[in-house]
Amino acid sequence: MWPDACVWAVVDNFNHGGIAAAVDTNRGVLCSDGYDKYRAVYPVHPETGTAIKGFVIPQWEAVKALVTAGAREVPEVRYVGWDVAVSRDDGLVFIEGNAFPGQDLSQYPRLNLGTYSVMQAAIKE
Repeated sequence: MWPDACVWAVVDNFNHGGIAAAVDTNRGVLCSDGYDKYRAVYPVHPETGTAIKGFVIPQWEAVKALVTAGAREVPEVRYVGWDVAVSRDDGLVFIEGNAFPGQDLSQYPRLNLGTYSVMQAAIKE
């Protein structure tokens, strides 16, 4: 259960009361249930009732193109966590790039996302 202070937060991310799920980055499909920082499991989204595992992220190829273009702006920065929203009204919204993106989330045991060696292998020359 979320702490009361987080229920009304205007920020929705793992460290501020939100939930996270693993993404199949080739297909843009969520491939795990959702989890929060307190280890609660969310098979469905708590507000919409939508199943999390198997959810297809809209416009996934366009999202990948957007963050790839962002990465090319400063190629010397080789590790960035991109925040992108897919809006019905505004299309893709590039929110920000994070220089220290969720290392705690990448180590979250139930998501089985990997460790430093997995992240290092994903960074391409």
